[in-house]
Amino acid sequence: MPHRSKQPLLINGWSCLFLVLFSFLLALGEVLALPIFYALTRPGHSTMLPRRGFPVLGREFEAQFLWDTLNSQAVHLNILCYLAAVLLGALLVLPAALILRKYNRLSPSRQGILMGLILIAPLLFNLIFIETQLMSFLLPWFILALQSLFFLIAAALLAVMVRVTHRGVASGQGLRPGVLLGLGLFLFFNFLRGAFLNISSLIAGRIAWVAGLVLAWGLFFLGLNFFLGYLQRKWPRIVPLEKALALGMVFFGGLILTVPVWEWSKIYFKGPPSPINAWQTQSGSPSDISKEAELPNVILIVWDTVRADHLSLYGYSRPTTPFLEHLAEQAVVFDRAYATAPWTLPSHASFFTGLFLSEHHCDSFTHRLSDQYLTLAEKLSASGYVTLGYSNNYSLNRITGMAQGFDHFVVNSPIGSFSGELVFQFVTRVFQPQFQADNGAKRTERVLSRWWKWLSHTRAPFFLFINYMEAHIPYPSDEEVFHFSKDPLETRNSRISQAHDFDFFNCQSSLPESETVAIQDLYDGSIYYLDNHFRRLFEQLEQARLLDHTIIILLSDHGESLGEHGYYGHNLFLYENLLHVPLVVYYPKRLPAIRMTAPYSLVHLPRLVETLIQGQFPEDISSAPTVPIYAEVSPVVLEMNNFKKRCPRAFDADLLGRRLKTVIRWPDKLIWDAQGQDELYNLDLDPAETKNLVASEPQTYRQLQHLINIFRLAHPGPEIPGEPPPLDFHTRQVLEALGYAH
Repeated sequence: MPHRSKQPLLINGWSCLFLVLFSFLLALGEVLALPIFYALTRPGHSTMLPRRGFPVLGREFEAQFLWDTLNSQAVHLNILCYLAAVLLGALLVLPAALILRKYNRLSPSRQGILMGLILIAPLLFNLIFIETQLMSFLLPWFILALQSLFFLIAAALLAVMVRVTHRGVASGQGLRPGVLLGLGLFLFFNFLRGAFLNISSLIAGRIAWVAGLVLAWGLFFLGLNFFLGYLQRKWPRIVPLEKALALGMVFFGGLILTVPVWEWSKIYFKGPPSPINAWQTQSGSPSDISKEAELPNVILIVWDTVRADHLSLYGYSRPTTPFLEHLAEQAVVFDRAYATAPWTLPSHASFFTGLFLSEHHCDSFTHRLSDQYLTLAEKLSASGYVTLGYSNNYSLNRITGMAQGFDHFVVNSPIGSFSGELVFQFVTRVFQPQFQADNGAKRTERVLSRWWKWLSHTRAPFFLFINYMEAHIPYPSDEEVFHFSKDPLETRNSRISQAHDFDFFNCQSSLPESETVAIQDLYDGSIYYLDNHFRRLFEQLEQARLLDHTIIILLSDHGESLGEHGYYGHNLFLYENLLHVPLVVYYPKRLPAIRMTAPYSLVHLPRLVETLIQGQFPEDISSAPTVPIYAEVSPVVLEMNNFKKRCPRAFDADLLGRRLKTVIRWPDKLIWDAQGQDELYNLDLDPAETKNLVASEPQTYRQLQHLINIFRLAHPGPEIPGEPPPLDFHTRQVLEALGYAH
């Protein structure tokens, strides 16, 4: 009977380690490669100024930005998907390995070939998505030829990788040569994708730089492989060091993947609140939040892009908010609440910090709230609150600084730039199609149903922030959204795959009445849909027995222009349809049911929360209507550039580049224009702001000018340049997903 030598099984402990390491490197590399490539190849970037021919590293290379990127949902999804790709490759190869081992034919040479096949599995997974994205940028008659060429080149490079892995295993070097070559090829493919995704950046002066960058990247990995091979031959003990580094990297990747688990562990075991807190009185000394043993929970709900005059709560003709009207019978309703800015980032930054845009400077030129400002979540966290955030708006995330102070912050609905996000979207579309019918409200409801159970086990009060995006384009396709259409079913079938392009609408001199009516119907239906989800959230709180001891604050960050003043969308102006927002505070245990008619600015929201958790009613809420309200906006350069490119004649894009500030001393409102085109309105007589009173009411104009000048002196703000802002890759992807940039 022939003797069979005991050959090692293909999948052993160290090979598994390097396979996991490889998948982690690919998962992290894809998320980091595109931003870094984007940073290195952009012309005219203000943080990439040339210095002796070399660029200065920009924001993409800052430690905080890198950590925020690594702690993002994109990385978590990528790690899971690349691990699954490696596992699938191993499962496909393992039968062949077992058969060869059974017949005593699993030589080191054959092991190398099989391990090379496993290594190319995640690369093939990545190439599928790269090829899909690249082909979407090409003309149809180019697709077949370029697809063939792309796959031929990719197949040749992958064959080289299998050969290198085969020789590495056969020569005793293990998987290191294959892993390094695979990582190099992976980054090369993703640099190629980055070049196509940012083709406008690759002007003639940058092509040589990009070619040199790719060549240097390849030489780096080639040199690294030779260097490690030389060390291994000279000092064989380098192998344990290599394995130790691999273990460290795998541990680091696992730590990133388990960050949410650690965050919830911290939340679960958080004790009762501390008597020391971060709230500051006007004198600067800490104030006592409450002398009670138990503090109330606080839920801050933001209906993104909802204007007050389209809520039946505020007298709108359609019953868009029946549940909110019912709730208002036991709540404080602010009839004239005002946002401080007409778009998401500066408005959220203001009601998180209590500062105006010209103080926190979170605008279209920075796209980040600086860490130096103390947020509402940070104050509550320092006072012993569990702080949770759930955002369905892509722009509210760790990278933009909006997650400061939150113990756990979730951003729903990934943009879809990376492989893991695309797989997540595909799986959702196939197995959970109900979550594709809106902009995150249904998924939010399911997640919150679990959070209530977990929060009931902690002894600390909680602060929960939720952002809903249903009233923001693209509008949801759920049946409830078509509630106000004449024929809901027919309208849904005709518009379920149609996205409204407000840039296109703004380029037209006029729109058909049927189109404007359809937009109004969908916008109102989206608010009706939000109202129904608010009712379900309220019912969840009742079932969890949390309602009686919870302050619920519902508001919007800004409104939406639906053709008024010849404009669709938001971001650019300071008219009532963009600034007048809903604000309702429900806490019947301490607050009387009342309608507040005095104008109220959302910049005071942190102070409002502070006084409410102290069990008090803020005195400034009932101030006289003559107390001035302020708001401001700086130019949104990307949107201006879109208009100039898409409709240079149909829309006066130069009017969009104005720096505006407004003051409201009810009923008079002045919109100050840095270019001298001021507007004065009487909101009682002219709520639609159609008659400019600057010439006919000179005394009122001078009085409000004086108030604006005082505000400008107190809030000077930076000078606004005329060039596009220095955006990082992630921010541009977010703005494009929200329709702010193309």
